[in-house]
Amino acid sequence: MIDLDPGYRTADEGELKLLRVDVIREVLEEFYSRKDPDFENFTEWYAPGKSDEGLENLVLKLYDFAMSNPWPEEWLRQCAAVYEADSWEEAEASSWMKLLWEHTGKILADLKEQAAESLKLCRQPEGPYMYEPMLKKDLALAEQLMSVEDFDRMVELLAKPSYARLSSKQDPAVSQLLKGWVQESRKGFKDTLEKLRDQYFFEDSARILRDLKACRRPVQMLVEVTLAFLEAFARKKRERIWWIFRTWSISPWKSW
Repeated sequence: MIDLDPGYRTADEGELKLLRVDVIREVLEEFYSRKDPDFENFTEWYAPGKSDEGLENLVLKLYDFAMSNPWPEEWLRQCAAVYEADSWEEAEASSWMKLLWEHTGKILADLKEQAAESLKLCRQPEGPYMYEPMLKKDLALAEQLMSVEDFDRMVELLAKPSYARLSSKQDPAVSQLLKGWVQESRKGFKDTLEKLRDQYFFEDSARILRDLKACRRPVQMLVEVTLAFLEAFARKKRERIWWIFRTWSISPWKSW
């Protein structure tokens, strides 16, 4: 029913690795022979220099991601579709943008809770009460960011977030342990916002859209090469299975 020889066997891991390398090199050689300008541009993007090793690894990695999905070909085409937005409105309506906002919301909710917990520590009998005004501003910042729904506004706020410097006041009645916990939590708060900015909100919508358009064709070619590898690798495995089964079935008759 699935067009698989009943004499198939599970391939050895080392054997598969060697076969993968052979197939990806054959696939790339085939694309090179076409002298397609889009493919040449694609190689300049992803494999600068004299070696194709980085390009091979990239295709194989994308292939592994695809094969972890029930419909790998469809998943790969969806990856390319992400880059087809011609306007920011289309980009905002995409699944990846919705996931970005959902992920951002979870991070900001955690930061809000983190700031609230730090405030509770400040209000304990031996807590670092002198930090309370600064932490209130952190809490307000987290709440402000959670209310933002505009991408460019988020970029603007995260570019230079306003932090109040922690008080340098010393009080022997304050627990050094609680003080250290609050300081470390505050550092984590700032580091998380910086990471959020660097990962998702590092440039405005106009530049993001420009980058999407610039990446569109190279990414589409990456998907095209990966699809070609997927098909060729499956075919080679079937051919190898048939050859092994034929050799095994004939050998006993020769001996007899």
